[in-house]
Amino acid sequence: MKKRLLLSTLLVSSYSIANPCLETQPALNYVTEGERYGTLKATELSAQQHADLLSLMKSLAGQWQGETLGYSCVGSDSSPQQNSFAYTVSLNFAQPTPMRLQAKLDAANQQQHAIRHNQLTLIAKDNVLRVDETNDAGNIQIDALSNQQLNSWSLSRSGVVSHALKRDIQLLGRQLVVTTTVYSNGRLSSYHQSKLNRR
Repeated sequence: MKKRLLLSTLLVSSYSIANPCLETQPALNYVTEGERYGTLKATELSAQQHADLLSLMKSLAGQWQGETLGYSCVGSDSSPQQNSFAYTVSLNFAQPTPMRLQAKLDAANQQQHAIRHNQLTLIAKDNVLRVDETNDAGNIQIDALSNQQLNSWSLSRSGVVSHALKRDIQLLGRQLVVTTTVYSNGRLSSYHQSKLNRR
């Protein structure tokens, strides 16, 4: 157990080098140019991207299990601090239709206390891929898409706080790696990386 905790600490510490707390959010493609917390432009899928997405969704469908390592950022701009964490996670992808993928994640800490339940739906309709919504509120910015990976940005709000979420989903052989970086009001606020295998 001590070796596992040490490994988790070392891995989480290495994340901080690439993703320092409170770093500025990269520029995104908003509908209104120059807008900071608006609506993302819809990305129209090419025929090849549509085929790749269909293949990727089919490959992701099913149950996965593994571990999530990461950190959340707290403190002031002048003195940011990282709170590291490690979870065991179970991730289920349901595919009710060929171009709709519903993800449900359950996470527990090392004492096996359930602490996180997340849900996400990817919807491809009219050659546009969106998250959770079928209107402009669900628009995502696609940075990379193939039959093995999807790297994208989406937006959400919690009261007066605007969140930009960068999600990188990648199949590496029989392993699935999901990396989520969250920026809140333009500053990095948390980082998670899940490494999963089929159950």
